[in-house]
Formats: sequence, structure tokens, C-alpha cells
Amino acid sequence: MLDQHFIIDKELIKRIVSYASLNKNDIVLEIGSGTGNLTQELCKKCKVIAVEIDSVLVKTLKDKKLKNVEVIEGNILKLINKLKFNKIVSNLPYNICEPLLNKLLNINFELAIFTVPYKFASRLTKEKSLLSILMPIFFIIAILEEVNKEAFEPMPRVSSNVIKIIPKKLSKKELLIKEIYLQNDKKLKNATRDSFKKIFELNKFDATKKIPNFSFNNKLVYQLNYEEWKEVIKNL
Repeated sequence: MLDQHFIIDKELIKRIVSYASLNKNDIVLEIGSGTGNLTQELCKKCKVIAVEIDSVLVKTLKDKKLKNVEVIEGNILKLINKLKFNKIVSNLPYNICEPLLNKLLNINFELAIFTVPYKFASRLTKEKSLLSILMPIFFIIAILEEVNKEAFEPMPRVSSNVIKIIPKKLSKKELLIKEIYLQNDKKLKNATRDSFKKIFELNKFDATKKIPNFSFNNKLVYQLNYEEWKEVIKNL
């Protein structure tokens, strides 16, 4: 079952669906649809694209023959750029929370309602972490409710949170930060130069002059720590 914990609390499922404010014209992406408990409520409102990586669970879901549901077997991190949807409602496995959020930086969507482990929600909103300093630049993030572990089967070791994520309209500076963040395999100075070129349409010479004189300019972007990112955000 690939570290999945399925929601069995029917009232919680109804609240999650209500948070998404669905209408018949919406197309909802559900990631890790599992046994279809959430899927069955979503498809009463609109079309659902249910993506599940576990072939046994895919068969279980297809056997239910739910109306308005397209079931796709595969890894959402490889598929998401190919799918057409405007909202996302999912009970996310912990191991894809962060990589999925990174993918969403380049996806056009209206809102996402995610059930995520408490620890991940804390990293997004409370802890001193890269996620908590960067993701609120790109998204409006709100914790909607805390969920007891008894709402799941099998029962996880920790509680969860239902969160809402809405993409923000980004300023030029925020687009610049996003572009640098996404070039995580480059040295910071190169990522900064290339991002200035792209966002401000500068030539290479003028873009190079825009690079702040950070002591850590030769570090790869993915190696930057919390304090270094704070300095980048402040001085761009």
C-alpha cells in the first residue's frame, strides 16, 4: 500500500470536499485515491481524475465503476504536467508532499485541499525551515483543521492537518526568487544571473552585474540553508 493511510471518517471526507467549493464545471485531480473513499464524494460534485500508483488499488477503484471518474495508474510526479484540472483534493502520502509542492510551482491551478501529516504542515507554516520561508512567497497557505489519527486506516503514528493552498500572483521579485529556487542544481551565482536574464529580459553582461555579492555564491542552490535563503530573499 506504499505508506498510504486511507481516510475512513465520513464526516471528515464531507468537510474536505466542502473546503474545495466544487461545482459541476470543475475538474478535480485526486492523488493517491486508494480505496476510493474520498473519490466517491468528489465525483458527486464534478469530474475527477484519480491517480493511483498501486495497481491493486487501481483495480479496486475501477471495479467500483464510479461515474465522472477517470482512473489513471502511475506516478503523479511524472504525470502531473500532462493532466488538465483546475483543483486538487488529496490525502497525500508523506513521501511525495515536498516534491509535489515543488511541481505545483509550474502548474496552473486554482486551489488545492490536502490532508498531510502534522509534521509537514508544521514545516510549511511554523518551523524555521526552507519550506516555511519559501512556499509562502509563492502560495497562500492555511491550516483548516487538525485530524486525529483515528480517522485513518491503517492508523498513522501522528495526527494530520487539512490545508488549503492557493497560488499567488507573483511580483517580479517573487518570480525571480521562484526561478532561482527551481534551478536547484546550479551554483547560486549562475542561477541568479540566468533568472535575471529570464525575468527582466537582460543580456548576460547586465544580468551578471545584478548578482549580489553573497559569500555563498558558489554553493549549489539546493545546498543553501535557512539563513542563506533569508539573505537571498532580503537582498535580491
